[in-house]
Amino acid sequence: MLTLLSWARRLCIESGYRLGEGAFLGVLAELERQEGNLQRSEALLSEGEGVLRESGNQVELGKLLCRRGLFELSLDRPEAAAAALGEAHAIAARMGSTAGSELGAHIALLKAEVNA
Repeated sequence: MLTLLSWARRLCIESGYRLGEGAFLGVLAELERQEGNLQRSEALLSEGEGVLRESGNQVELGKLLCRRGLFELSLDRPEAAAAALGEAHAIAARMGSTAGSELGAHIALLKAEVNA
């Protein structure tokens, strides 16, 4: 899975599709976190966040922030997770995203983990 996502990311880079690159970075970061590769996950999250902030795509940025929140919880940093959740929630509010949207689902997952 990591190989396919890395390949897809490379295609996005080569074609100049920054939104796709940022989205793939977030997914890659999540998979690395799940595999226990926390340094790699953090690097991918930071890179993806920069790409998505530059691209201006708020929905993908919000989803990446939720992934960052899960990452922060895996390092027992609940304050940082809550900050990521707060920013993702603010993005959702500005965008008019509902609980049933993809961003809403990411927020609900992180919120449940933060409150656990």
